[in-house]
Amino acid sequence: MDAAEIIEALGGKHVIARAFGVTRTAPYNWVHDGIPAHLWPDFVALAAATGVTGVTFDVLRATGRRGTNRERAVKAFPDNRPARKSDKQIRTLSNRVAAE
Repeated sequence: MDAAEIIEALGGKHVIARAFGVTRTAPYNWVHDGIPAHLWPDFVALAAATGVTGVTFDVLRATGRRGTNRERAVKAFPDNRPARKSDKQIRTLSNRVAAE
């Protein structure tokens, strides 16, 4: 699976942008540059919650171009929020995707 297939399987670019609270253009950039590493846990959890199979960390790692720093370990955002969303937030994301 490449980034475009993963994004489409989870509902498409507009749905993903809205679900993750990013700009509308971010998922378009991810198709070319790879999905950012700090979102990998959320993508895996969202895929599991929505029943999409085949979305793993190895698959997400393979979506990135070499040299884009997408594999940097992101443990927290600058304001000390955890990089991974809580289970309640993942349920909210899956509900948003299901509503689309």
